Amino acid sequence: MNQTFENKVISWYHANKRDLPWRHTTNPYYIWVSEIMLQQTQAERVKAYYKRFIELFPTIADLATAEEAVLLKAWEGLGYYSRVRNLQKAAIQIVELHGGVFPDKFEDVLALTGIGSYTAGAICSIAFGIPKPAVDGNVLRVMTRVLADERDINQLSTKRAIEEEVAEHLSAKDPSGFNQGLIELGATICTPRNPKCEICPIAGECLAKQLDTQSHYPVKIKKVKRQELYFDTVIIQDSVNNYLLSDIHEDTLLQNMWRFPQTESLDDVEALERWIFECYQIKVSLQHVGNAKHVFSHRTWHMQVYYGRIEQAGNKNFYSLDEVPMANAHRNLLTLFE
Repeated sequence: MNQTFENKVISWYHANKRDLPWRHTTNPYYIWVSEIMLQQTQAERVKAYYKRFIELFPTIADLATAEEAVLLKAWEGLGYYSRVRNLQKAAIQIVELHGGVFPDKFEDVLALTGIGSYTAGAICSIAFGIPKPAVDGNVLRVMTRVLADERDINQLSTKRAIEEEVAEHLSAKDPSGFNQGLIELGATICTPRNPKCEICPIAGECLAKQLDTQSHYPVKIKKVKRQELYFDTVIIQDSVNNYLLSDIHEDTLLQNMWRFPQTESLDDVEALERWIFECYQIKVSLQHVGNAKHVFSHRTWHMQVYYGRIEQAGNKNFYSLDEVPMANAHRNLLTLFE
């Protein structure tokens, strides 16, 4: 690969890039927000969340001073809530250490909470034109195919090696276009399954294409088995259609989100009714209304869902779902009633 490789990626990107709202700005704060949202979430889904978030928190200072409940509500539906908590922590750091101005040095950006080498590289190259690599899963896939690289991409050493390879092709000419071009290639052309090699601008430089081994890359060693958890989940409404909800403190995965009462499976509706009374001092008849599951990154919740209704209003722990940030795993259970 040589300078032609860089030029091909940049030219292709500017001619074929998707029209995404964060691509119309070089504001480092906006780019930062978009990059954090794009972690674990597809671009098309992020669009609406990004626009709403920027409207609610138009500046770093607004983000730094936001109430957590408001912040979590704005993030509701995106999942992986540690992302938005770290966003606020980093915003506070920027206010305290940089006077509320987003830092323009790679090392300072990398030092912010929740920002790794990829995000720092993306922000610096897009917002400031600094030639730093931005290697995410898309870029790892593109480059391991181009190089026919047999190393396990789950190993940090592999990512570091690919970062060095990308850095060799980065120049001050258009680091934003090159980084975003590789990312866009991975997202739209060099996809995990059925890559569109016939229209790829760098097919001529791709060893995997030449060897017809595209599906072999990237190499991943099998991950640890997913944790399977089984619960009874209880949905109780009062006479004004508010719901019995719990504020989650003990589960770091969904900390400070709200959910319906949930316990390890009892497989006995009477035992479940007693559990509700012991925890909430509510007598209610429950009926099983269906089963559901929710898949997180390293665990799966299997939920037996029960429903009950009480004919009072104004009870403690009953809320409208519009009042609180609700865990998506539980909000989706309402489809059982639709």
